[in-house]
Amino acid sequence: MKRLLSLTLFLLAALPLYVQAQSLIRPEQMKPAIILPYVEGSLPAVVAGNAGRLATVTDNARGLWVQSPTTWFAVNGEATNVQAFGAKGDGVTDDTTAVQAAVTAGNAQFPPWTYLVSAAITIPSNRRLFGFQNSIIQLKTATNKAVLSIGTSTDVLIEGLTIDGNRVNQDDATCNAGCYGIFTAPGATRLLIRDNTVKNIQDVGIGLTGVTHARVVNNSISNTGWSGVRVGGASDATTCQFVVVANNVMTAIGAAGVEASMTKDTVIAGNVINDAAKEITQQAILVGYGLDLGDTADGERVLVADNVVRTTTNHGGIRVGGTDITVSGNVVSGTGERGIFVGCTNDVGTYCVRVHVIGNTVTPPTNVADVGIGLLRCNGCSAVGNHVTLSSTSTAAAFSIQDTTGLTLSDNVGEEGNSCLRLIDPQEAVISGNRCKGQTTKGLHITGTSTTKVSITGNLITNLDGGATGGIDTITDSPTYVTVVGNTLRTASAIISSASATSVTEGNSELDNACSINSATALNIGGARANCRYLEIVQSVTPVTSVLASSIGRIVVLKFIGVVTMTDDNANLDLAGNFVTTTNDTLSLISNGVGWTEAGRSIN
Repeated sequence: MKRLLSLTLFLLAALPLYVQAQSLIRPEQMKPAIILPYVEGSLPAVVAGNAGRLATVTDNARGLWVQSPTTWFAVNGEATNVQAFGAKGDGVTDDTTAVQAAVTAGNAQFPPWTYLVSAAITIPSNRRLFGFQNSIIQLKTATNKAVLSIGTSTDVLIEGLTIDGNRVNQDDATCNAGCYGIFTAPGATRLLIRDNTVKNIQDVGIGLTGVTHARVVNNSISNTGWSGVRVGGASDATTCQFVVVANNVMTAIGAAGVEASMTKDTVIAGNVINDAAKEITQQAILVGYGLDLGDTADGERVLVADNVVRTTTNHGGIRVGGTDITVSGNVVSGTGERGIFVGCTNDVGTYCVRVHVIGNTVTPPTNVADVGIGLLRCNGCSAVGNHVTLSSTSTAAAFSIQDTTGLTLSDNVGEEGNSCLRLIDPQEAVISGNRCKGQTTKGLHITGTSTTKVSITGNLITNLDGGATGGIDTITDSPTYVTVVGNTLRTASAIISSASATSVTEGNSELDNACSINSATALNIGGARANCRYLEIVQSVTPVTSVLASSIGRIVVLKFIGVVTMTDDNANLDLAGNFVTTTNDTLSLISNGVGWTEAGRSIN
């Protein structure tokens, strides 16, 4: 009885709370939730005030849909199937409206069909567009627009799609350089375009204008009327920064494979470019040269590395201009013109600064008048460890350098061609450790009117053509402080010359050259023999009583062919007594500037 009374009292106490709770719930909220079903492409129009309304599509779409104040979104966050918005994908129906609706709604998936569009598909921020093999977005005939437009959006990923610009059915004049495969506007950022096929584009395959933090990687780009990938534009507003263009394959490109004007902190690496410049005379890779800017230096902190360039029909391989640019490890072959060119030519007073060309391989341009690697108007620049091979009929130089200050030209290999290392007006240059072989005119040739402070050391020049006129030739118009020391020349025409009172030419070895002389009363080992460290003295009945003075510290070894009498006069020739030689005897002499002192002799 007591338990029943306690329960009754508890219920009487709880009743007011129950009644109060019921009063807080509206009648319509007591009804079960209604989720209306729709077939593909039939989601109702967004109605103001209905945010939160739920719907589901009964075919070809994933998950639940919810209305926001402006559009429908997939609740589960997965991509929307463009066919759920009515896209047919039959390559005949115009799917523009359906595809645009799907992309506007959220991340968009393209099943493997062909979606015909008659306007550029605009991609909002925070979007992923992806497809599978044979997921094709094709531009309709006479559309004359871009296929995909990122605009100023951020955080966009495009992957696994085939973008077909239907080039043969577009009008170039109407396009007016606007028929891109993928296009951006200044302000876009955090973009990733990967694993796509971009083909048959009237203008540029992928164009990045004024973007930051963008990557274009692992795409296949072919049959474009202009460049494969364009980075930057023609003004400061279109400058790109923090861009990577890597591991793309480009074939049959109308202009440059990669055109990067007005760009900073950019990497162009690992791309393979086949048959570029088919329609417009541009290099396969072009950095710092705007299309309408002439030869203005606009690249800053750019790396061009490990690219393969094959066959640029109408122009050269790689051309760069700007500041702090490295061109490294590229392989360039079959170019119409220059293999690699660095320089700023049109703007008065504009020089490239700190551009380094390192470890590249260049084979003969088809134009025999074009150089392998050229540097023009460049300060603090270098060419190190490159290998250039020209044809035997080439009239150009393997390395051609003009108007530079602070140049380093070291450890390069140049084969064939008219000359190996050709420099005009170098200032403060170090030329060392280079190897030249098989040139028809000169190994190293310096000309100009303002050459100064040039060090030429440790270079090896071999097997010049029989008609060559000089292994190392530094005859310029009043050069100053040119040092030619410690070079080795193994050629029949290894003539070293320098026309300057401030220049030093000594300690070089001219093997297989005319480093031999008939003995005479006054032995002249200057002139063409001024750099011989090893001379053969041919037998004569005339005793040698003096040897022409040379620079202080010069050491020569005289090897005698037959009997020669060297007379000790304790003045010009300070010997350890007279020396009557036999064949293969040697005499080592060191110059004090006015005469010679014996350093040693051998009797063989």
